This record gives sequence, structure tokens and C-alpha cells, in this order.
Amino acid sequence: RGDLAQSYEEVDRFADALEIWRDLYARQMQLRGASHERTLMCHTKVAWTLIEGLGGYEEASKIMRATLAIAARVLPREGGIFLSFRSTLAYGLYKNPGASLLDLLEAEATFDELCVVSRRVFGEEHPVVVKRQNCLKETREKLAVARGAPRSAVAASYAY
Repeated sequence: RGDLAQSYEEVDRFADALEIWRDLYARQMQLRGASHERTLMCHTKVAWTLIEGLGGYEEASKIMRATLAIAARVLPREGGIFLSFRSTLAYGLYKNPGASLLDLLEAEATFDELCVVSRRVFGEEHPVVVKRQNCLKETREKLAVARGAPRSAVAASYAY
């Protein structure tokens, strides 16, 4: 069913995908409990679908904070899954059109740390590292606008 949900996302049927992810999350909770890796991953997929397709930034943020609280106890902090969960929270914070300055600062700090850790874990050229560096750049550009600085000033001073 997860493959079907992903297929729905690919054709912009996010509401249908969300229904499947929520159902899969509920089933994983019943079968494996809140701290199982699959349960945490399904919960993250719910958040991702809310962020990417439905504008449910606030709900996604709550989901990811709850997921990260559990994941921090059961997953390695430098493992790919935990890093991905942190990235999803930061992504939702900076993609939110109504993000506060504090949200953007949290996203920037998270992406900054994720870039350092991801380079060490995956290597400089890994696609995940490049994606997180791009997210950091976009977050800093959005922060510059929120603070009233021109984007060009941020882009000129940006270094990985």
C-alpha cells in the first residue's frame, strides 16, 4: 500500500496518499508500537505528504516533533533514518509560507548541522548531502528576506 501512496503523490493525489499513510501508520502502531522503525517511518510519510501536497505545515511539525522524540531514544543519531526525520522537520519549517523567524532559524540551524553530519556519514558528493545543502541555501535566502536583507547578499556570502 505504501507503493500506491507514493504513486498517488507522483500524480498529485495527495489527499488519497495521506489517507493510505495514515492507515498504514495506525496499523503499524497496532502491530509494532510507537517506537518501531516502520511506525516512525509511516508517521514521517504522513508529515511529508502534508508538507509537500496539502499545506499542513503545522500538523506536520507536530508529527515530526513527536516522531523525533521517540526516534531519539531508539535510533542512532547519525543513522540515515534519524537524519532524514530531522531533515523532514526542517524542510516543513522553512517551506511553510507562514513560517516565523524562529521557525526559519530552527530550520537553518538544523540544516547546517545536518550538512556537516551528512558529509561525514555519506560523503561530499552524495545526493542527500547536495539536497540538504540546497535546502540550507534556500532557508538562508528566506531568512534574509524575513530580516529585510536582499537575497543577493546571502547568495554571495554563502559557502558550503
